Amino acid sequence: LYGVDYDGTLGVRSRDLEHYIICRMIADPEKSFDELVDEYCSAFGAAKDMVKEFYTTARPAGEKMYFHSRSKNRKLLLDDSELESVIDKEYAKVLSAGLKKLEAFPKDKLSAVEQWRLNRLILTIRQSLLTAEFIAQGDLAIAGKKNSFTNAAKALWDFRAAHAAELQENYGNIVYRSERKYWAIYQPYVDATSNSSVKLVDPAAG
Repeated sequence: LYGVDYDGTLGVRSRDLEHYIICRMIADPEKSFDELVDEYCSAFGAAKDMVKEFYTTARPAGEKMYFHSRSKNRKLLLDDSELESVIDKEYAKVLSAGLKKLEAFPKDKLSAVEQWRLNRLILTIRQSLLTAEFIAQGDLAIAGKKNSFTNAAKALWDFRAAHAAELQENYGNIVYRSERKYWAIYQPYVDATSNSSVKLVDPAAG
């Protein structure tokens, strides 16, 4: 699906379950949430049950994490860009467990496009985990506590560079909205962005 997503951003590829449900409810409001979940998961072919299991498991864990953060900080999260900062260890465990199952699914049971969809989901989950670790270690570094920030930043940097074309993320938007203060203390990023001879390419811009 292409068009306007619920954040009002033009031209965004609505590829995950959240965006798909919102777009489909607008197009077909008579369908139930469960029907649309099944419809979405069916696009993964033989992996549909495993994909549904992943979302069914991740959703309550994510809601628990969100409401815990809300009660602790006494405020609503403004939008999805703030979710990165509240991912806790328990939610990360749920994502990691689901990721292992998805990665182990036999790809020869899927068509080429189904493999592509599953791979995109796997990459999205991997990026979520790397980003969460990047932010957690960044907070420790900013607080002057023992940390592994440099390793976490490099892992995320390398991952995004390797999979930019597949993920088609607007990294410029991500960096400036929610990650800027962390990249500002990662010296390789500072060096690259302050060097006028280095051209940083936003993969979303093509």
